[in-house]
This record gives sequence, structure tokens and C-alpha cells, in this order.
Amino acid sequence: MVDSGSDQTYVSNELAKKWSLPIIGETLLRVRTFGSGKTKLKSYEMAKVQLRTTQTTLNIQAYTSEVLAGRIDKAKLSQEDLMFVMNKNLVINKDSFQKTVSPQMIVGCDYLGEIWKGGIIKLPSGISLIETTMGYTTVGQTTGAENEVASDSDESCENSITMSIRTDMDEGYCKAENERAIEDKQKPAVRPRRMYGTADTKDKRQRWKKDM
Repeated sequence: MVDSGSDQTYVSNELAKKWSLPIIGETLLRVRTFGSGKTKLKSYEMAKVQLRTTQTTLNIQAYTSEVLAGRIDKAKLSQEDLMFVMNKNLVINKDSFQKTVSPQMIVGCDYLGEIWKGGIIKLPSGISLIETTMGYTTVGQTTGAENEVASDSDESCENSITMSIRTDMDEGYCKAENERAIEDKQKPAVRPRRMYGTADTKDKRQRWKKDM
């Protein structure tokens, strides 16, 4: 996740262990989370991370943390959005197709300039695509929609953009995801079977019928 409201870059302890990131130091930081008027002193280990973009490899130093932004609900791309992306042959990150994401890395202002390319494209639904060195990522919400953010911690993120970090840079993956998403939207809706039931508490007998 790219967070313009964060001065530093952070990576979750889970991802640091999964990628076996080398720890190169430890620092005491005064941190003020969004919505809090007070700062608190915390100790953070610093890990070294290499991120591969479409053109180069970034060497990043990130602080490790047990909890980052928690779970974040994302605005859903419409069928018109998906058709627009396919017609323009745009490469977007796979998290754009997810309903919720749990960011494992927050890229702050210290490395924002090396990832953000600045291009913005408005989709039919009102969601915007932001151009980065790893492809396009989504930001904003659909027109007239209310998005809720469910966070597992107090460290919610302001002015943030969620994006996935793809290590294989497989551009065909996103195109295939677009096609599958459109196919799913075009499938006829299946009417669910409704179950009705009554229970006789005296003799414990139950009578059920199905609405086909």
C-alpha cells in the first residue's frame, strides 16, 4: 500500500519472516497514528527489501511492525471499468479485483517518489487509476457510494492507495483476471432454493418444504 500520510516505509513481521528479509538495525521512533493526538515511543527493527518494478529494482529500508493497516474494504470495479481497462490494454495490480485487502507493506513518503509516476485515469464508476512503476493501482470510491474501512488496529491509514507487489511482473495475469471478472458478471443469476420450516415442540417433529 502506498500511503502519502506516512513519513516512513513499513513491512509486516509476517512478510519479513516469509521473505527472510535481513535485519540491518533497530531504531526508536515516536509514532502518532491517525486519529490520535499523542505520540508514543516504539522500537522498530529495520529490514532491507528489494522490490522489482517494470524497469528496475528498488532497494528499500523498511521498519518492521506486527500490525500495519489491518483489513481494508475496497471499492468494487464495475463491468464498465473492466471493459475500459481491457480496451485500453492497461496493466493493473491484482488486488484491484479483491473485495478486501490486508496490506503487508506500507510505502511512505520516503520512497513515494520512486514508485509514483503521476498519471491518473478516471474509470466510468468514479474510481481512479494511479500510474506507478509497477503498473496501475486503484484509488477512491465509486460515485455516490459509501466505503467502510474495517481496521484490526488503531493504526488506520490516511490518504492511502492499495497496490500489490508482484514479484514475477506477469502482465498476462491481470488481463486474465479482467476476462474472468467480466465472464462472471455475464453469467445468468442462479435462483437460490429457499427453505421454509415449522417445528412442533411437543412431539419434536419437523416439517419442511422446498420452494423450487
